[in-house]
Amino acid sequence: GGAKSRLWSRILCDLFQAPCSVPASCDASFGSALLAGVGIGVFPDAETAIRRSLKISRQLEPDRSQAAFYERQFALYRRLHDALAPVYAEM
Repeated sequence: GGAKSRLWSRILCDLFQAPCSVPASCDASFGSALLAGVGIGVFPDAETAIRRSLKISRQLEPDRSQAAFYERQFALYRRLHDALAPVYAEM
Protein backbone atom coordinates (compact mmCIF):
# COMPACT_ATOMS: atom_id res chain seq x y z
CA GLY A 1 0.00 0.00 0.00
CA GLY A 2 0.83 3.65 0.26
CA ALA A 3 2.91 3.18 3.39
CA LYS A 4 5.53 1.34 1.32
CA SER A 5 5.81 4.13 -1.25
CA ARG A 6 8.90 6.33 -0.99
CA LEU A 7 7.03 9.09 -2.83
CA TRP A 8 4.04 8.97 -0.47
CA SER A 9 6.34 9.05 2.57
CA ARG A 10 8.12 12.10 1.12
CA ILE A 11 4.82 13.87 0.38
CA LEU A 12 3.54 13.31 3.93
CA CYS A 13 6.80 14.50 5.47
CA ASP A 14 6.77 17.67 3.37
CA LEU A 15 3.04 18.24 3.79
CA PHE A 16 3.15 18.13 7.58
CA GLN A 17 6.60 19.76 7.73
CA ALA A 18 7.66 17.26 10.38
CA PRO A 19 10.34 14.58 10.56
CA CYS A 20 9.03 11.13 9.63
CA SER A 21 10.19 7.68 10.66
CA VAL A 22 9.39 5.02 8.08
CA PRO A 23 8.97 1.54 9.58
CA ALA A 24 10.63 -1.48 8.01
CA SER A 25 7.31 -3.35 8.16
CA CYS A 26 4.15 -1.56 7.06
CA ASP A 27 1.90 -4.60 6.94
CA ALA A 28 -1.34 -4.51 8.91
CA SER A 29 -0.65 -8.10 9.94
CA PHE A 30 2.44 -6.91 11.85
CA GLY A 31 0.31 -4.55 13.93
CA SER A 32 -2.26 -7.28 14.43
CA ALA A 33 0.44 -9.65 15.66
CA LEU A 34 1.69 -7.04 18.14
CA LEU A 35 -1.83 -6.49 19.48
CA ALA A 36 -2.31 -10.25 19.76
CA GLY A 37 0.91 -10.34 21.77
CA VAL A 38 -0.56 -7.75 24.13
CA GLY A 39 -3.76 -9.76 24.36
CA ILE A 40 -2.01 -12.97 25.41
CA GLY A 41 0.44 -11.25 27.74
CA VAL A 42 3.64 -11.35 25.69
CA PHE A 43 3.74 -7.55 26.03
CA PRO A 44 2.21 -5.56 28.90
CA ASP A 45 0.76 -2.91 26.56
CA ALA A 46 0.77 -1.71 22.94
CA GLU A 47 3.40 0.97 23.58
CA THR A 48 5.85 -1.63 24.89
CA ALA A 49 5.09 -3.98 21.99
CA ILE A 50 5.84 -1.22 19.50
CA ARG A 51 8.96 -0.01 21.30
CA ARG A 52 10.41 -3.54 21.45
CA SER A 53 9.43 -4.67 17.96
CA LEU A 54 9.30 -1.76 15.55
CA LYS A 55 12.32 -1.29 13.31
CA ILE A 56 12.80 1.98 11.42
CA SER A 57 14.06 1.63 7.84
CA ARG A 58 14.68 5.32 7.20
CA GLN A 59 14.26 8.78 8.66
CA LEU A 60 13.02 11.69 6.56
CA GLU A 61 13.39 15.39 7.22
CA PRO A 62 10.89 17.80 5.66
CA ASP A 63 11.89 19.83 2.63
CA ARG A 64 11.15 23.37 3.82
CA SER A 65 10.96 24.60 0.23
CA GLN A 66 7.79 22.52 -0.26
CA ALA A 67 5.84 24.19 2.57
CA ALA A 68 4.56 27.09 0.44
CA PHE A 69 3.48 24.72 -2.34
CA TYR A 70 1.35 22.61 0.00
CA GLU A 71 -0.08 25.70 1.72
CA ARG A 72 -1.26 27.02 -1.68
CA GLN A 73 -2.73 23.65 -2.60
CA PHE A 74 -4.59 23.39 0.71
CA ALA A 75 -5.99 26.92 0.31
CA LEU A 76 -7.25 25.95 -3.15
CA TYR A 77 -8.78 22.76 -1.75
CA ARG A 78 -10.60 24.76 0.98
CA ARG A 79 -12.01 27.17 -1.63
CA LEU A 80 -13.22 24.30 -3.78
CA HIS A 81 -14.71 22.50 -0.80
CA ASP A 82 -16.58 25.58 0.38
CA ALA A 83 -17.80 26.41 -3.13
CA LEU A 84 -19.10 22.87 -3.68
CA ALA A 85 -20.71 22.43 -0.25
CA PRO A 86 -24.18 23.47 -1.51
CA VAL A 87 -23.90 21.02 -4.40
CA TYR A 88 -22.92 18.21 -2.01
CA ALA A 89 -25.94 19.01 0.16
CA GLU A 90 -28.24 18.44 -2.82
CA MET A 91 -26.80 15.03 -3.61
